[in-house]
Order: sequence, then structure tokens, then C-alpha cells
Amino acid sequence: MSERRRTPEVGDLVIQKYDETPSLVGESSNDYVGIVFKTWRQGYRAEVKNVYICWQGDGPPYYREYYGIPEMNVHNLDRKYLVIKADKNITRTRRRRPKLVL
Repeated sequence: MSERRRTPEVGDLVIQKYDETPSLVGESSNDYVGIVFKTWRQGYRAEVKNVYICWQGDGPPYYREYYGIPEMNVHNLDRKYLVIKADKNITRTRRRRPKLVL
């Protein structure tokens, strides 16, 4: 069975948590919620994969629809992005050893 990852895929719910130090005038204090509708790898054999998100209401101030968000940002910045797959919250946790059944 493959291990579940924080890498966003089409259909995943992404919550971008609000940065507590607003840098733009008029920036709200709400978290931004959206669903991934497209992933795209730039060019042939490119290592950069962008994720495009359909936001509920207005998106984050630094999100550009043309560029999307780099997939590795969502994967690595677990304090800023929350990825929800298959009705489960995927976060970084320690692996637990399976219990031995005798």
C-alpha cells in the first residue's frame, strides 16, 4: 500500500492558514480554503510542478491564477498549508509500529 503524502492532487482540499503578520493593507484574518482543480508540470522533464486552486471567495493576496502555487511549497510548508485527502487530515506524524497480534 502506498504511503499517503502531503503532495496535493486534483480534488484535494487545501487550507492556507492566515499569516499572523499582515503585510498588505486591508488583508483579512481568515484562512483561505480551496480545492485543487489542476496540476501542471512546466516543460519537458521539468522539476517544478504547479498546483492551481479554486478558492472559496477571494484567494490569498499573493496567489496568481496564471502561475498557481509550486507543489513543493504546499508539501514542505506544513504550518502554512493544510492538505485534506479522503476525509482525513494529512499531517506529519511519527510512524507507529504495528501491534503484534498473537
